[in-house]
Amino acid sequence: MIHPEQEQSMLALADRHIAEAKDRIAVQQKRVQDRQRKGADSSQSEKLLRNMQNILQSFTQHRFQPDPTRA
Repeated sequence: MIHPEQEQSMLALADRHIAEAKDRIAVQQKRVQDRQRKGADSSQSEKLLRNMQNILQSFTQHRFQPDPTRA
């Protein structure tokens, strides 16, 4: 069983990871837009952006998933 203080620490870390992922996604979105504006191939940048968004979705789902041990 996880102590409440440890659980709060883990949740805070997950929240920080989610916030950092959102920041990185914003940067990558700007890179995609810049490449598109310049007429450059943005396919790899877009693929990376989609992967980053999928990872963020996984982070978020995991973060807010109910704890099955607390029924």
